[in-house]
Amino acid sequence: MISQQDFQKLKYDTLKFFWGYDSFRDSQEEIINAVINEKDSLVLLPTGAGKSLCYQLPALLKEGTCLVISPLLALMKDQVSKLKHRGIEADYLSSELDEYDAEAVYNRCKDGLTKLLYVSPERLTNNQFLQNIEEIQLSFIAVDEAHCISEWGQDFRPSYQNIKEFRKNNPKIPCLALTATATPKVLEEIKNKLELKKPFVFQKSFKRDNIRIFMDEVSDKFQRVLDILKHNNDSGIVYVRTRKDAEMLAEFLKKNQVKNVDYFHAGLTTKEKNTRQNIWNQSDNQVLISTNAFGMGIDKDNVRFVIHYSPAPSLENYYQEIGRSGRDGKDSFAFLLWNKQELLNFDDILKNQIPNKAEFLKIITYLYSIFQVAEYELPEKVFQLNTQGIQNFTRLSKAKISNVLNFLHNQEIIYHNDNKSLSSLELLFNADEIDQLPQKDAYFIELLLRTISGITTHKVMFSEQQVSNKIGVSIPLIKERLKELQQKKLS
Repeated sequence: MISQQDFQKLKYDTLKFFWGYDSFRDSQEEIINAVINEKDSLVLLPTGAGKSLCYQLPALLKEGTCLVISPLLALMKDQVSKLKHRGIEADYLSSELDEYDAEAVYNRCKDGLTKLLYVSPERLTNNQFLQNIEEIQLSFIAVDEAHCISEWGQDFRPSYQNIKEFRKNNPKIPCLALTATATPKVLEEIKNKLELKKPFVFQKSFKRDNIRIFMDEVSDKFQRVLDILKHNNDSGIVYVRTRKDAEMLAEFLKKNQVKNVDYFHAGLTTKEKNTRQNIWNQSDNQVLISTNAFGMGIDKDNVRFVIHYSPAPSLENYYQEIGRSGRDGKDSFAFLLWNKQELLNFDDILKNQIPNKAEFLKIITYLYSIFQVAEYELPEKVFQLNTQGIQNFTRLSKAKISNVLNFLHNQEIIYHNDNKSLSSLELLFNADEIDQLPQKDAYFIELLLRTISGITTHKVMFSEQQVSNKIGVSIPLIKERLKELQQKKLS
């Protein structure tokens, strides 16, 4: 058994060899020690304080594979790429991988070659994943952006509820939850939903002395952004409310000789988003005009300023977004542009999204009525829900209806799956004839048989998204394989 002194040396040698640092920042070492000692831990550190190292380094020192649960594929890819660049064996699973690539990832983990495996929370309900994970030695679970599990959090994601069930089925594996933003109420919910056992809790002050905040009441925001950029030839982010604002502001700035600027929003293709983010990441003076589609998981330390063209939807969001500047500890700036009319409009938007008690009950009454569910009855049935029908009956906004359905889902009163893509499938051969098929077809059909019941006897309606989540194959690839089966008269 290694002595405490030798272990300390190994820890610092690992830090130096892979990251090039001679010492840990702030409380990183204390957190790392808790993870190594197999304590459940809850870590609340400000953006840019080095949260990733708190699970990446102990993953190298412990036997087995660290399972990292992360909300964004782009973030997973970025982290894995950087780890591999450092010489650290890491992998990720996503629906972009075909079954053969996914199998290769699982095999590397089973052989003990992969030290960190990144997955989305949706992956935790995937049958193929659950079967393979039983054969993988997990060192510990790291839940990144853990505040996403809380319905009180601004970034709540229903898929994070999957972690709770996974933890119940794997109670002996230690868990590290990390977040950069959480109220006391959110922290308590993280503890409960992740079932952290007497966790080591570390919470650092969120004060960022190197960020100077300016608030400007202005009527001509385009001109004000132009003035700021003319005096700041550094890398930065300008947050806007809509895609149209992003495009129009970028066009205005370029016409006024600001060339190092581009826009970013969810309407861009994956290739366009990756290209623009890579240019921004590698530049010392590139500026991105973006909706809040850009931001989570940013790992760039030389962002000198963040401009809010409009107020953020919450104080929590605002803190997160300005925290993307000055991660290197150098002086940086945050500008918030506002006017009185905009604040009034913002108040109206919030009122249009949050239902009152009467509106909530109106939606509930409709659900009971349309599905013919009696009072106190708990039917285990699947219903096709027409959101437009609810809207026509209640005269409420889609946002209010969606919020009520999500609330009921979060409280485990209903299971609400907003998949819109349904297909039909029937296999035109007996299940015992699979061995006679080409290996590629046989493997895919076996996945379908494990996922969709009844397809060998009759035509079955199924959700492409649900099947994709369960078998870990992208929807386009599922469609392609089904088309191949149809051409071969197998379906």
